[in-house]
Amino acid sequence: MTIERNEKLEGSLLEKMSSVDLKKTDNWNKAMILNSAAKVYFATKNEKFGEFLVKGIDKCCDCGIEEGFAGNDNDLTNLLLANVLYAAKDYTGKDEYEKAAIKMAAQLNSQKRSEKGYFTDVDGKACLCQTYASQVFYMNYETRDDGKEHYNDIIAQYNVIHEDLYKNTSSKAFKDSDALEALCYYSAALIDTMEVMDQALYEIYRQLMDYYKETVKDVLATGISSAEKNPAKAPYELVFAYALLKGCRMKAVLTEKYEDAALAIYEKYSDVSEKDAAEFALCYSEAVRNRDYQDYGRNNGGRLWS
Repeated sequence: MTIERNEKLEGSLLEKMSSVDLKKTDNWNKAMILNSAAKVYFATKNEKFGEFLVKGIDKCCDCGIEEGFAGNDNDLTNLLLANVLYAAKDYTGKDEYEKAAIKMAAQLNSQKRSEKGYFTDVDGKACLCQTYASQVFYMNYETRDDGKEHYNDIIAQYNVIHEDLYKNTSSKAFKDSDALEALCYYSAALIDTMEVMDQALYEIYRQLMDYYKETVKDVLATGISSAEKNPAKAPYELVFAYALLKGCRMKAVLTEKYEDAALAIYEKYSDVSEKDAAEFALCYSEAVRNRDYQDYGRNNGGRLWS
């Protein structure tokens, strides 16, 4: 079932996201707001969201667009924010945004890593949710601008992350909200990484899909799609609903089996607060897209999924 577009809702979401001072908020929130605006634009072609994306980037790039966003070295949220620049390139067609993304990709070479080889944050710690900040941009950059030379590093990181972090986290998700939150962002990282890779490299794509399906099952086993509403859980539950709806559209999981669970979460938080507007907009962007057929988009950067 596809949710019908609601222009009144779109206006309300945009108003709520616009109320945040992008220059003062942290990089994670800034990236979530701008990324959600981009997703809604590409799903609905509502120009107001595209304009909001570009104006937001222009406002925050103090040294000029081609320099990208200023950020702390080795802060993985820089990479979450960098991915917004690729969205702006796709919306405007202007190379300056892609050049800025490439400049920000230099952090991939200097990023701290664990002893097992996956990225850690500025404090040397690692969490499953950090894959949402780093690996999606890493794959997008490799596909678009680095000749796919480091695909093996990306899947190697996912392999070790799944072995080293996933099992411990998933075992806690029933009782630990932090663990459940990490799983939700991890599911979004996996499906978004799958979307921006060259899917002709099927072994890598298939491995990511297997991790995604396992994560989805473990998250749903916690009862996340129940009617119980908890405002504190809204942001990551909505991110999971987005990831699940996207998996349905991309045929990573069966729409007829999983769509209802995602839409139950969407409906549960339909009276979205200003604080959670970006996450709800992200979920909305997938709720209005057609999941009844495989949406091929080979003219969109060579990717199968538009």
